Amino acid sequence: MKSTRYTPLTFFPIALFLQYKKVVVCFFTFNTIVQAIPAVSTNTPLASAIPVLFVIFLGIIKEAYLEYKRWKDDKTQNQRACFILDSVSENGGLQFREDTVQNIRVGDILRLPDDSYVPADCILLRQATAQDAGQAFTQTDALDGERVLRSKLSNRSVQSNLDKILCDNDLRLLVPRPTPEVYDFKATIELDFKSSTSADNQSE
Repeated sequence: MKSTRYTPLTFFPIALFLQYKKVVVCFFTFNTIVQAIPAVSTNTPLASAIPVLFVIFLGIIKEAYLEYKRWKDDKTQNQRACFILDSVSENGGLQFREDTVQNIRVGDILRLPDDSYVPADCILLRQATAQDAGQAFTQTDALDGERVLRSKLSNRSVQSNLDKILCDNDLRLLVPRPTPEVYDFKATIELDFKSSTSADNQSE
């Protein structure tokens, strides 16, 4: 997970450019330029430059602080514990290892305990409680502020045969490229014995 906006090389140029999107900075800069012209100057150029340099300095310090907060939040999120599928035994047993979110890669299979944080865009393969018939509930308050529980349904074939499918390496997921539409998600689940379409309609 990465929400920082800058690199060490790009921070100062971009942060300086952002300051000049503010009207007050443009005004003080224009005033400083005018004061540098002897014919119309009413003050020394240095005295005129001090306010604009001070405003720019405060703006860059603020941007640096916000960037530091983003970096710190990213580090906290990336250090969260998660469970990643490590191996599948011959009898279909799934062995998970405890790891951190920063080590999740595309295609990893995760085990998410109840009331746990969803660390990445995921497709529900199986809900562990049999009586729920592959139904799970999530909250998207971190994305849109909504605290309403949203229902997710796993594919029936995968729900009932996941251990065998993984043991035989028969599962393939075809997913679209990331889009801004967080509520519309369609993927195809391909199995050796069956091909079916999973239309989740809500991205986790």
